[in-house]
Amino acid sequence: SARQFERLLKKGQVEECFLVSSRELCDLLDLNNMDNVGLSDQNKENEIWYVTSPVRHTDGEMIKLEPGTKPVSRAPYRMSPLELKELKRQLDDLLAKGFIEPCVSEWGSPVLFVKKPNGSLRMVCDYRALNAKTIAQRVPLPRIDECLEQLHGVTFMSSIDLTNSF
Repeated sequence: SARQFERLLKKGQVEECFLVSSRELCDLLDLNNMDNVGLSDQNKENEIWYVTSPVRHTDGEMIKLEPGTKPVSRAPYRMSPLELKELKRQLDDLLAKGFIEPCVSEWGSPVLFVKKPNGSLRMVCDYRALNAKTIAQRVPLPRIDECLEQLHGVTFMSSIDLTNSF
């Protein structure tokens, strides 16, 4: 939690902190000159690094499709005015953060909303039609004993906030 992190930071028990966002790292920082980060001298011992560049695969296909697959596009599901308003709000938010970008494509999957326990709406993309046309990538899961061996001797571990199910 933020409070727990703040306590650890005040005690000087945080060596590194990473924040992952969608902006390009090159636009924010010059990695060869870290003086541009803008930390004051009193905070140099507790430097916090912000990594903001998402992984973008530009070489080759990200999703392998069955040979001869034609683009799949399904009609949008019907939505209530409340859901349409929430859809616009969430899409505007994702656009502003740079997580999505406008595009014109022959491919299309409908979205729907699932009510969260707190009453808010979670946007969900229905990729079943696309998934039916993809070739599954067979990647073995890592062995748990090897993962635990790699964690031997570590003091701090990080976690990911999956508030939006990403």
